[in-house]
Amino acid sequence: MSIPPDTLTASFTAPSRTLQHLQRRIENMRERIVAILEHKKLTAKKLEELSGVDREKWYALRKGGRRVNEDDIKVIVELAPEYALWLVSGKIAPECGQTSPEYDRANAMDTE
Repeated sequence: MSIPPDTLTASFTAPSRTLQHLQRRIENMRERIVAILEHKKLTAKKLEELSGVDREKWYALRKGGRRVNEDDIKVIVELAPEYALWLVSGKIAPECGQTSPEYDRANAMDTE
């Protein structure tokens, strides 16, 4: 009994694609954290004061020098709970008070 070559290729490439997808999602989350920090005008120094997390870690995260971790997510959700859904999923639910910095900027312009 022989195994079709396509089956072998799919078996060996699927984990790689999954890993790439996961890495991209983590990068998207880092980009969303940076967007929140910029929107809230939170500097690394201020984040250190508010969270106890060393400012060098916040600098590295902002510049792409390290990956997002669970502690980062917890801090951001505590500081900006209105962005929790968007942070982890990229989705918003304004009817539930879950928005994004871009959504809030657009609505702020509409009310001015």
